[in-house]
Amino acid sequence: MTPSTPNQSAAEPAESPRSRPLAARSIVLSIAGVLLAIALLELPALLKLVDYRETAWLSINRFDPELLFIRRPYATTNGTSKGGSFAALYRIPASDLSTYHWAVRYDHNGFRNATDLQSADIAVIGGSYVEGTTIDRDHLMTSLLAQRENALVANFGQNAYAPQQELIVLRRFALPLKPKTVLWIFTDFNDIRQVPVFDGETRYTSGVRTLVRDSFTANALKQLASVAYGSLTSLARILYPEDPRPALNRSGILPNTRTGPVRMYFLHPSLPLDPEQIQALDQSVRTIGAADRLCTAQGARLVVVFIPDQFRVFHSFIQTAPGSDLDHWTVNDAPARLEQGLHEVSPEVGFLDLTPVMVSAVKNGDVPYFTDDNHWNPEGQRLAAEAIDSYLSSVQQTRP
Repeated sequence: MTPSTPNQSAAEPAESPRSRPLAARSIVLSIAGVLLAIALLELPALLKLVDYRETAWLSINRFDPELLFIRRPYATTNGTSKGGSFAALYRIPASDLSTYHWAVRYDHNGFRNATDLQSADIAVIGGSYVEGTTIDRDHLMTSLLAQRENALVANFGQNAYAPQQELIVLRRFALPLKPKTVLWIFTDFNDIRQVPVFDGETRYTSGVRTLVRDSFTANALKQLASVAYGSLTSLARILYPEDPRPALNRSGILPNTRTGPVRMYFLHPSLPLDPEQIQALDQSVRTIGAADRLCTAQGARLVVVFIPDQFRVFHSFIQTAPGSDLDHWTVNDAPARLEQGLHEVSPEVGFLDLTPVMVSAVKNGDVPYFTDDNHWNPEGQRLAAEAIDSYLSSVQQTRP
């Protein structure tokens, strides 16, 4: 056994006091290295050489200076999910969840067209109802309308676009195809809601807020937060039992469908228009008026098609439980206000309200919307194509 020396203990501590400053120095240097790397990444944004919104690597969208975002050229997305937009916010019974399959491909401009169109007879401007990401291309309203009209129909739908963005789409992408008819699809609630959202996003063009918005850090955190939210939501649904009561409070039974009783879920509360919504609707009318002037200058006819939200279509047919949120909802006058406003601003603009078409379909036992999502299902796409085709035919016959 070797005796211990004065400078060596029999059981020396795992960490000597001398090593602590070295460890602290390593931590400080590591943090400094990370901060330096972030600073080097932020420098191009500070000098306005790079806008990191353009590098959203986890998204099928790309940054656009005018539109803020647009699908990437030739982007594709495929997948399957259980539950629609309602299920993303509320836990509903598994038996009521719809299954969605999609295989979507975009053209060179980022829209759902099978080919890179050089011309079109009809251009369709709109949001998610037109893009229809959970609908096969063959079942889209635009595809069905092309068959019925025997015409080239261009789909310029883009999810979450406001009327202001749709005006830009008309000018940049639709009118260069020289269409004879432009269909402007105006969706109940969604379009009105998006008007102030787009204005808020475009209000700031300089200053600290813009610098933060364009920065690497903000955009990286935004991407990571999106991924984390999806992961945590999925994990929560696995770990915790579902409580369907809040969701059921926003649902009702549709008793007389071709397949028997169906429970419908309603995402957006239907209430009288408040002053901000009326202002947004008035702004939408002015935006569509500007679109009509562009169309008229090119010899194209503009037709506005109003798409009713689910509650506007189903409220007369559903049965609700006592205490349901739906009992406090009411149908507002948005379509009448829109039509009247358009008549005052641009009397030549055509107007088609699809509410009677969808209501008649429900009365006959059809269900034109997904039960857990606020969009058309393939049946709704078909009904819309038929109604628009009929309207265009009637307009053509009455023209001199």
